[in-house]
Order: sequence, then C-alpha cells, then structure tokens
Amino acid sequence: MKTLLPAIAALLLATGTAHATEEYRAQCDCKLIHLLGHHGYTFEQVDVDGNHVRDLPSRLFRFNGTALYFRGHKCQLGKVY
Repeated sequence: MKTLLPAIAALLLATGTAHATEEYRAQCDCKLIHLLGHHGYTFEQVDVDGNHVRDLPSRLFRFNGTALYFRGHKCQLGKVY
C-alpha cells in the first residue's frame, strides 16, 4: 500500500502535465507554423501535409497566449485539439 499511493500520485502528475501542453498551428508570412509548449514554446515550420520542415528560432516570434507575431506581423492562429 505504501508504494501504491506514490505511484498513483506520479501518474496523476504526469497526466496533468500532458494536459497543460498547448499546441497551435499558425499561418505566418506564407509559412505554416507549428507551435508547441506551455511556458516556453518551440516553433517549427511544417509543409502542407503537416510534416516537420525545420525548427525556427523563438526570437523571431512573440506569443502572448492569444496572438502570435512573426517578425512583427500578426499570424492567423488556430489551436490544435
């Protein structure tokens, strides 16, 4: 019983972490961008089929949770469910 409780707690914490991750798709300057993260975001360019093309430096983006800007231009943002 002593090992069961910590195992259940670890499982619940892992599940909470998985749900906290946000995932977005955005159209920025004719590029399709995949945005993934929670506190720190990663940005990658994807092709029209959704396949990874290349990682993009986060310094090119500004994201406030509701709007995404790429090199100062606002992107069309959609949340992936």
